[in-house]
Amino acid sequence: SLVHSIFSSLVSPLGAPECSASREPQMLYALTERLLAQIGAGAAGCTDAQLGSTFDETDRVLASTHKESIVSFLYASASSLHDCQAMLLAFALRLLDSIPVVRYSMRARCYQTLQLVLRRGELNQLVLDQLGPEGPGLPA
Repeated sequence: SLVHSIFSSLVSPLGAPECSASREPQMLYALTERLLAQIGAGAAGCTDAQLGSTFDETDRVLASTHKESIVSFLYASASSLHDCQAMLLAFALRLLDSIPVVRYSMRARCYQTLQLVLRRGELNQLVLDQLGPEGPGLPA
């Protein structure tokens, strides 16, 4: 889709973003790719139980945090944060784009996962406002 093509270029050309001092973003990338592949495969590709299990794993990582004040991972640099933001936005747009083809029984799960993405601190306006060439508190 158009949305996918616009944002797919934002994620590192190697696929998984190298975006954190932790392993969760890479794990999240792998889970989101698996989830989107399962959705794309449709009913022939996997059962509701399999898809639900992948949603559960993805949601668990999306809800995890390394900070007390916001739901966010720790980042080694501003560039790492940018990579993760791009990955989160690309996933959200691809998931939103796939809702019309998702089995009706799984649509609520798509919206639940989208809510978790939108609640991430990486996409918080305060974080976005601080990102200049060398955002405060982020090593260059």
